Amino acid sequence: MVDIIQSQAVKKGLQLKFDHNSDVPRYAKADRAKLRQVLISLLSNAVNCTEKGSVSLRLEAHDNQPEQSILRIEVKDTDIGIAKTELEEIFQPFEQLGDHFEKNGTGLGLALTRQFVELMGGTINVDSELGQGSTFNLEIPVQTTENSKSVATEVHHKRCMDSTNLNKLGWCRQKQRSPYNAKF
Repeated sequence: MVDIIQSQAVKKGLQLKFDHNSDVPRYAKADRAKLRQVLISLLSNAVNCTEKGSVSLRLEAHDNQPEQSILRIEVKDTDIGIAKTELEEIFQPFEQLGDHFEKNGTGLGLALTRQFVELMGGTINVDSELGQGSTFNLEIPVQTTENSKSVATEVHHKRCMDSTNLNKLGWCRQKQRSPYNAKF
């Protein structure tokens, strides 16, 4: 799936960007499978709907406390945008946007994405303007720790993510690699 997203971006000549602020905790406990699926869904949609320009992923953290933080994830694209009247509809099952988008899939991707985010205790919203692109914002509470072993042994079905090793999140720093070498 990841190779498909990357190859679609390369075929379209899109630039893939990654950015994160220094407040993102090094280790965070979250449901890695759900978080990965959410990211793949949002990034895949962004690449599919963007004909020129870029798709970017940005990580931030706020409300940092010794053992918890709110992880803020932003997926932004330079697509044609979504009409204000369609913004809430896109999270409904089996909904697909109007005739200006190619009809691929079942229309379940964003509905499942919202459910996964809510199951993780988070929120998701979208801001878009026709002709300007779309920005999906997620806020997910995570528990933080100083090392990966304490997180991994505490809850076996949740995996620890090391935010300094961006390949574990499935992306790479723009400065270290060209956007065409991004790996998930």
